[in-house]
Amino acid sequence: SSNNFNNYNFSKLEEAFKKLAEKSIVTVHNCGYDFEEGVEDIFELYVHLFNNKYQTQGFCFYTFEDVEEAINDEILKITFGDFQRDENKSLEIGKIVYSQLVDSGFDVNWDGSVNSQIEIQNFKWDKKFDDEKEYELEGAYELFAGVKNEK
Repeated sequence: SSNNFNNYNFSKLEEAFKKLAEKSIVTVHNCGYDFEEGVEDIFELYVHLFNNKYQTQGFCFYTFEDVEEAINDEILKITFGDFQRDENKSLEIGKIVYSQLVDSGFDVNWDGSVNSQIEIQNFKWDKKFDDEKEYELEGAYELFAGVKNEK
């Protein structure tokens, strides 16, 4: 499928992640290469935020592997959870993430269970390369801290 990189989907996703950060959910673009690394990275970020006295509710992220899948199949999988690994709290985070993505105008599929990822369907990966912006962990920290400091 052709990609004109107009940033349409990616901008919507960025906006959704920012709104989630406003709800104290740590959001990370390109969080690690795969799921295991993503989880490792998000907990590293959590420690960094915690040490700097930021209150966090939970997290959501997608990995480089998820991006590859989005490029191939137009489905972007979002992993979510709670830093204390509390299942009820994780489910709450999942619901907030799901609602936000729906509100942001995405076609979202999720079975409502804590152990399954949230899938954004028909997601054409259209991110323009932007060397001005930090994504991954550093960008996520800046976004979360920035949102919190606006208050």
